[in-house]
Amino acid sequence: IPHNGDRKKAQGNKIEATESGLKVTSTKKKAKKRCKNTELRSHQTQEEILLVDEVDVFFGSEFLGQTHNQVTQLREPEVGEILREVWASYKRGGRRQRLADVKAMSAYGQLVQKFRRYAFLLDNEISLMLDQVRHVDDEPYFLDTSSDRIGYKVMDTISYEATYGYRTIFAYLNEADKGNLRSRDTTLANVLIMPVSCGQFSYANISPARILGVSGTLGVMGTFEKDIMSNYGVSTYLYVPSVYGESNFQFDKAGEGIHIESSTSDFFLKITDEIKKATSQKRAVIIFFRDNMHMNEYTSSAFYRKLGRQKKLLTESMSATDKEFVINKAATAGQITICSAVFGRGTDFFCKDERVQKSGGVHIIQTFLSEEFCEEIQIQGRTARQGKKGSYQMVLLESDLEEYFGLPRGEKTNIAKQDHY
Repeated sequence: IPHNGDRKKAQGNKIEATESGLKVTSTKKKAKKRCKNTELRSHQTQEEILLVDEVDVFFGSEFLGQTHNQVTQLREPEVGEILREVWASYKRGGRRQRLADVKAMSAYGQLVQKFRRYAFLLDNEISLMLDQVRHVDDEPYFLDTSSDRIGYKVMDTISYEATYGYRTIFAYLNEADKGNLRSRDTTLANVLIMPVSCGQFSYANISPARILGVSGTLGVMGTFEKDIMSNYGVSTYLYVPSVYGESNFQFDKAGEGIHIESSTSDFFLKITDEIKKATSQKRAVIIFFRDNMHMNEYTSSAFYRKLGRQKKLLTESMSATDKEFVINKAATAGQITICSAVFGRGTDFFCKDERVQKSGGVHIIQTFLSEEFCEEIQIQGRTARQGKKGSYQMVLLESDLEEYFGLPRGEKTNIAKQDHY
């Protein structure tokens, strides 16, 4: 976290530090000199510290694989005209539009007249438009109809600050064609711009003086990950036992904790049966699917409708208020919460319902095998929190194991149940 070097008045003394220097209002000259020297040394040795909430996040696309991209916005009526034509040509279909086609437009000629020295830059941006118009739906987006803003999934929420360049601009034109924008002309006038790149910098190269972090998955971090951490000067690890004492987490790895089903119908049936078994005991159940697609396959099935009324979906597209409501309700007696794996990290499904605790706590069902062990540990950590009781099990589909891990069909019959995990 960078220290900005600009402090307000320090409490308990008369010292005031600013970017431009020090102002000391002590009435004693000796105290004034001593305080000034101390503050000056402190000001000169300030360092940047990076605080990492979850160490395994360090390796994700949001840090190691992400860059901050500075852009400037070119707002000219000719830019809007070109964007509209590129979008209209894409919608018409037929021959793919080329840069030469855009150059033949009067709007292009007028734009070049305004920026004669930068025709090469304009051509580069228009080439990006022609490419990205075909990928407008590659990144699923969400439209907030109350504010005419398009957002994208970032971690477990929807960010309306995130953009994907011309893909986002064409997404606005797409929604305008569908009649989904409340203030169509005003919104389009605001978004039809040319975002010109001014450079990039990598988050991973911020080079802080010290990195401090915590993680519940430190014990499963591999050698490769530790090697990367060492490249950033992270070489000291401290394992701290829970302040809540021995864990009450239950996972029957050699028995009923793992089920592998051969067909989709058997897979859905088993999930439904395990949910009903837990809720009949007045327990709360949270089910994690690999992603929204797999979750929707289950919630669209007849098995989902057998779960009764006391069930909620938790999705990334929900508002912050709705998410908070579902999360707070998730650990109450008889409640069923269905969500994707993104909520398996950091979401606090804290249980305050004594009925749930007396019955064994919150029960977690994971319906896929994680490619990264740390993800599995994170999902397991959504129960038995802060000394509470809780249990966990896996219900897996055999074809998923074949698709994602190359496990041949029928291989489970060659492995003893106690060795499945």
